[in-house]
Amino acid sequence: TGQMIISGIPGALNNLIISNTHSTGVSAPSSWTVDSNFVVTQYATFNAGSNTYTVGGNLECDGVLNGGTSTIAMTSATAELSVSSETVFNNLTITASGILTPQTDFRVAGNFTNNGDYDGSLAVLIMTGNTAGTITGTTTPSTIQQLTIEKTGAAVVSLNVNVSAVL
Repeated sequence: TGQMIISGIPGALNNLIISNTHSTGVSAPSSWTVDSNFVVTQYATFNAGSNTYTVGGNLECDGVLNGGTSTIAMTSATAELSVSSETVFNNLTITASGILTPQTDFRVAGNFTNNGDYDGSLAVLIMTGNTAGTITGTTTPSTIQQLTIEKTGAAVVSLNVNVSAVL
């Protein structure tokens, strides 16, 4: 539960579990590649900063994930996303080889990029925050079954891809 200070640039990580409950959370000093699952446990906080995180497995956050100005790239052939309502991604990307199936509603403050396969039948993509965001990608049409826009102020969400199946 004490404060953790991480330094250096790790090689690829296998399964990453953030479970430290110190009030400052855990912050990465550099971009990380996680070959398998990335987990933030209940009561833990992960501050993503301005880094890029490549996740080759599932992403689960029962605590807090502060997206900062980061990008999370989901690369697994079949990945699940299960996050708390306190998790806000800045940019979330599904890579060309990836399939992402969210199990819970999730929030994106910046850009949602679908270059692979997105199955949103179980969860809502919520575009949130007070800055502009974009829904884009190479998959067209991009099947987004459930979408909510919760932008505040003059912030807008631009669609840079054909979208189908929105309820």
